[in-house]
Amino acid sequence: MSKRKKKAKKSTAKAIAAAAGCGTITAATWDAGNDVRYNISWTYDAPQMTATYVNESTAINKARHLVVCGKGEVGNALISLLSKTYDVEWNDLEPKDLKPGFDVAHICLNYAYLGATNQDRTDKFLSIVRGYMADYAPKWVDVCSSVPPGVVEQLGPTAVHSTTRGLHPRLDESIETFRKFVSGPKEAADAVAASYEKAGVKCTVWPKAKMGELAHPASNALLGACLAVTDEIYELCRWHGVDFSEVVLEYNRTSNEGYAKLGHFSKMRPLLYPPGGRIGGHCLVSGARILLDSVPEEVRKKLPILARVAGYAGEDRAS
Repeated sequence: MSKRKKKAKKSTAKAIAAAAGCGTITAATWDAGNDVRYNISWTYDAPQMTATYVNESTAINKARHLVVCGKGEVGNALISLLSKTYDVEWNDLEPKDLKPGFDVAHICLNYAYLGATNQDRTDKFLSIVRGYMADYAPKWVDVCSSVPPGVVEQLGPTAVHSTTRGLHPRLDESIETFRKFVSGPKEAADAVAASYEKAGVKCTVWPKAKMGELAHPASNALLGACLAVTDEIYELCRWHGVDFSEVVLEYNRTSNEGYAKLGHFSKMRPLLYPPGGRIGGHCLVSGARILLDSVPEEVRKKLPILARVAGYAGEDRAS
């Protein structure tokens, strides 16, 4: 325990004991930060005006967080991160008998596996999350899943969306590295962002949940489009009998060096290998499909590149 903390505790104990004229006092309101308060016991000798530290109880009133379907990649990373600051419980597919009244419930359901169409997936997603809201009574709901724009706002004013970026399969370090974008009604978004900030994650707050719901799959779709065109350029290299690694990778690498020196970072090219007709993982392809399915046919006709990315995994809808 630091001298500064001891001094603060002694000062509090001394003042309370002097006013009460007692020999042993307990101060239960010392704020240690991170939503933690302590019960602190002291003995106090009034004539000599001295206070002696006796013992410190376990933390009380620590914020409670619930990670729903929390044993996947995103959920495990959140449990690892948030447990350093909060009391964290988790619930996976099987219901658990948990005491209601959580400060924040983090929803980590894999939306892509919940049905064959966006409407089916959305109906099931909303039903599951509303059930958890009723059972566990969280003050705030943080949707970490990739869902179509407009889904989170259907959960009401206490729900927000927050982005999760990084490298699979272990996202622990990534969540701490990447800025989180928390989007939704101001009171809820500010509260959820503040809880992440206390856990060491930098956040930006956006006023509409749709902003975060769109940002993440759109970012992934951009990478997917680059991978798709890389496949086609690779075929051109094969046809003309030239080395892809030199004609594309080496040429673009040196282009990036030049643009970086000139300060034109927006002109830098991604250095990618051809995916061979299939983009792996579940983020890029399923995200493109979610975006396509979120708009009517007349809009989809204007999105041929997104449709190309969405078709990269064949019939495997949840890949």
